[in-house]
Amino acid sequence: MNEQSITIRWEKNADGGTDISVSGDINYQTHFREAFLSLDNMPPLHDITERETSGESAGKSATIALLTQLITRVLDNKSKID
Repeated sequence: MNEQSITIRWEKNADGGTDISVSGDINYQTHFREAFLSLDNMPPLHDITERETSGESAGKSATIALLTQLITRVLDNKSKID
């Protein structure tokens, strides 16, 4: 078995930023883990309904929209740190 997964979690921290955690697992064992701090708010998941996830157009995919926003926030805040 060679099951692989990526998990993305985020939560608002006490300072008002968002802590983002990304981990990659192979066969349920952590292969890598990274953490990021974003000064921006992440989109709330409760705003996503079946209408956004069951459409025929992949361009309107809720997953693509969320990942795009997440990548943008990580890259924007990384460039502020560098």
